[in-house]
Amino acid sequence: MESVFKLPTLEEIKAESNSILEEIVSGKTHIDPSLHHGMKAQACLNIEPKDMVIDTLHMKMGLVKTFFKPNLDTIETRQASSIPNVGLKWTEMINNFLKTKINLNLLEATRGWNGEQMSLGKRFSKSMVNYNESSKILNRREELFVLLETEPLLFSVDELLTIKSVWDKLFCLISLLTSEIPCNEFQWRYLTSNFSDTFQNLNYPKVNITSYIHEFVIHAGYYKEVFGNLDRCSTFSTEYIHKVNRQTANTSTNAYRYGVDALPKQLLSRHHQLKCMSHEATL
Repeated sequence: MESVFKLPTLEEIKAESNSILEEIVSGKTHIDPSLHHGMKAQACLNIEPKDMVIDTLHMKMGLVKTFFKPNLDTIETRQASSIPNVGLKWTEMINNFLKTKINLNLLEATRGWNGEQMSLGKRFSKSMVNYNESSKILNRREELFVLLETEPLLFSVDELLTIKSVWDKLFCLISLLTSEIPCNEFQWRYLTSNFSDTFQNLNYPKVNITSYIHEFVIHAGYYKEVFGNLDRCSTFSTEYIHKVNRQTANTSTNAYRYGVDALPKQLLSRHHQLKCMSHEATL
């Protein structure tokens, strides 16, 4: 049976790229991704989407950040003025939990533009939460639940149960995605639909549906069915060269003279050659 969650083909992506190029040539400075199936720039590599396996490293960080921030935003918006220092107490508790349990230090509250005060959720989003810290937040979620039950309560009993359900389901789904347990595309879509419905029951203010959420809910099942444990296809081994790649791109004398995909191809080729040389040196 053909999947109803069909990935775009390379030809469809090229057609969207040409459409975007036409808009740029016509003088348009802002590309609306909603009009181009999520694309806001030309594709830089000619790779079929079905061969570009979802990166669980960045997906996990993106998901934790997206679903943790609304909790922090809600804590701030519900600071009851009739209860002295309740906001300060909760901010200190969250800061202490992240610092002592997750080993994460949030940005200072006045690190925003022009020194304005940043909200707790924004400070978390801007704090460059890495993979290990994201994993700790998921693994130590029970301690977070205990924290949320601290008096004076800012969440109702039903909300606390729903928050626990969301985080437990997120943990189980990510664990399934990175395990050897088989799961086909339609089974995955059923599970993520249930997860999405539970999250929507919290009635949080608008949450941006990032590309990571879209891939996680809609497309991850396809890759799980085809490749199994997706951690084996992730970018852990090449993550450390990103800084070098960015520096190379910024100082490249050729820039993108030979096309937007020329520099990435050279960097990938260089990395592969160095790996081969390193392997040969150990023989």
